[in-house]
Amino acid sequence: REEFAYIVSKRVNASDMIMPVQVHKSSILLDGWVEMNPQDSWYYRIDFAKEKIDASHAGDSVLCWEKGGYRESGQVRLNLIKMPLIRIHGVYHKITHKEIARLKGFPEDFPRSVPNKSRMYRSLIYAPNIKVIEQVVRNLCVEPYINSEGDVQMKNWENMARFKQLFEKYLTYKGVSFQSDEWVFMTRMYSDSKEIATFKRLQSYSRLVGKAVSDQKKDLPLQNICVVANLVSDETKRKYEEAKLGYVWDIRNVLWLFEDYPELKNELISILNYSVENIEPERPEPFIFEESSQMENTDPESVADSYIAQLKVLETGSAAFKKYEELCVSILKYILGEYLTLWEQQKTTEEDLYRFDMCCKIKNGVTQDFFDTICKYFSTKYIVFEFKNYEKPITQREIYTTEKYLYEKALRKVAIIISRKGADKHAKMAARGSLRESGKLIICLSDEDLKAMLQIKKEGEKTTGGYLEDILDDMLMRLEK
Repeated sequence: REEFAYIVSKRVNASDMIMPVQVHKSSILLDGWVEMNPQDSWYYRIDFAKEKIDASHAGDSVLCWEKGGYRESGQVRLNLIKMPLIRIHGVYHKITHKEIARLKGFPEDFPRSVPNKSRMYRSLIYAPNIKVIEQVVRNLCVEPYINSEGDVQMKNWENMARFKQLFEKYLTYKGVSFQSDEWVFMTRMYSDSKEIATFKRLQSYSRLVGKAVSDQKKDLPLQNICVVANLVSDETKRKYEEAKLGYVWDIRNVLWLFEDYPELKNELISILNYSVENIEPERPEPFIFEESSQMENTDPESVADSYIAQLKVLETGSAAFKKYEELCVSILKYILGEYLTLWEQQKTTEEDLYRFDMCCKIKNGVTQDFFDTICKYFSTKYIVFEFKNYEKPITQREIYTTEKYLYEKALRKVAIIISRKGADKHAKMAARGSLRESGKLIICLSDEDLKAMLQIKKEGEKTTGGYLEDILDDMLMRLEK
């Protein structure tokens, strides 16, 4: 019987985390974990007169100390003073170290030797159950997380892993593997700025990865291509080749490669922490893919139409709130990915008093008027998003709740509430009051607004940021005293 308390720090964005399931069995056969014939005679040294063993039953059983004597027990209760006894075919022995290790989930060859039996007993008794720990770790390691300013690097690692997945998916479309007999691809993403991929950094990383790959491939000749989600100068690329490290494809080349795959391109842009509006896509050199091998591409129009169709059929109400949130996040990445990054869902304030659905960071270098305005005049670098899958329009209550998340010192004075039917007149009045009295900007969008922005993205004649700019202009011009 385990009586340990496992204290687990749960990720704030892991609402779907499943804790280890308790499994109760009415009986477990002893021969599944008991040593039938322990070889060490020490385990048989039992003072029967002193231990007060209940021998009223002769069957195989576990006996644990209870109320001044050893009695049959359906559970193995461990303690350092009175260790359980095992009775097999009428022969008693102290529970062995290997038997405890089996109950704890340790490998079959543990322990290999027991030079100090008391110390080993103590170690095993205080050891956690391996099976429980395994389940906890598997749940905690589903994805990297960010829960404080000291963990920002974890989010960068997550984006780096996502970039690798996107490029690997592209290679799958082209019929090429990440590591082949001829080409080896390495992916890298730097978070500091868009142009931080220096020769020294690339050289250090390539040698480290290249050695590991070469060890696997033995004597096969390989060509390395380092794919970087940042800008790399032509001079750095030249030095990289001259050092015979391989070739470098930077963000210009990746954007060119992803041009025919909108779902990959939009996801890539959304994870970058800088704007790509002034970056011109460029064909990579060497270009190793055959033009004819390209698959049928995803039509940009079909992406927008698909999201519009999903909005139309998704039901309202609490049962589908998670689906609505996930759909909205996907749509926002598609229509606003060029302006925003991080996409941190289910965030909690430091005091754990309030929880908002998502917080995004405005990318460095964004020059679009709406985002430029809120950065300069609303002291904002982060935007809070709330998603309401209500059948009716939201009320002033949702406005006042969202307003609590916004404050200037956190560079967070702007929120966008997305709901199925938009806001009623009282909610709109409350939003204007928040703007007038405390300078907090709360924009209410409906499904129809999302559809309009998807249509803008589809047609490409206007920017989606411009749509938000029109809403802001209307709010400011109509703001009463």
